[in-house]
Amino acid sequence: AIAEVEDDTPEQVRLSLGTTSSEMVVSWITADHKDGVVEWGFANDNLSFSELGINYTYSADEWDGVIHSAAMNSLLPATEYHYRVGDSIGGWSSISTFSTSPENDTRVRIGIVADMDVTNAAEDVVSSMAGHDLDLVLFPGDLSYAYDGTRVWDEVNGDEWDEWGRQYEPVSSTVPTMFAVGNHENEEQDGCAGCGFQAYLSRIDMPYEASGSDSEFWYSFNFSMFHIVSISSEHDYSEESSQYQWLENDLVNANQDREAHPWLITMFHRPMYSSTESGHGSEIDFRDAIEPLLVEQNVDIVIAGHDHNYERTF
Repeated sequence: AIAEVEDDTPEQVRLSLGTTSSEMVVSWITADHKDGVVEWGFANDNLSFSELGINYTYSADEWDGVIHSAAMNSLLPATEYHYRVGDSIGGWSSISTFSTSPENDTRVRIGIVADMDVTNAAEDVVSSMAGHDLDLVLFPGDLSYAYDGTRVWDEVNGDEWDEWGRQYEPVSSTVPTMFAVGNHENEEQDGCAGCGFQAYLSRIDMPYEASGSDSEFWYSFNFSMFHIVSISSEHDYSEESSQYQWLENDLVNANQDREAHPWLITMFHRPMYSSTESGHGSEIDFRDAIEPLLVEQNVDIVIAGHDHNYERTF
């Protein structure tokens, strides 16, 4: 993969759910072109709607790309749309398709992936996911593994994020992905100009305010028959914390809406239970703090990452 963003053709195109079920957010990256729009419609030759995007960047040594974001709104439910991003000066992306949230009584296929990194194995996983007709992807942390001090070949320049964005694009450009933050997004390294979740917060924009949250690190949303809650195992989760108070309130409200959204899912990065001896193991402090609340509020499914093996419990 080419490490740098070398021209203004849009790349790393990624979809995420917006603040309402009728909105889909798309982000993309260019080298230095500041303008950009999203065009969408019901067919490749009928991109009749458009929205001007915003652009921004962040401070990271030797990285000067531009991040773009725009919202496609007034979308119909259970509908396939075609779209592209860019403009006639900087260039356009290829036309991709996505589908809006299915109705509540429709079978839904959700993909789950975590701890991806940029590897041949991860590329195979992305290729497999792209061929499975997913409606939504949940990604509980550790995206690009940028700025990991144990990987001595990494440099603090944003390249790892760009490589990950390109690797994931076959999925992210057609299926909305919703994230929880992981430990490798907390880029703490001596002399790092983009530390403390800065790259993650700049590149990943989750609709936290719509669920009454005061932080992008914890939020919730409805999708078809599901109410999905994303929280952070990397921040204060004690009973006195703002995160815990918000989580408790959100789960209580979700239970009052159980007829419309009967499935209640929670995701975070560090697992409450893990039998691995070669990895991190069970996050017992987190379990002691959070599990009683999840049990009390009848959460159906809990999703975590962090340990690099697949386990499930009942």
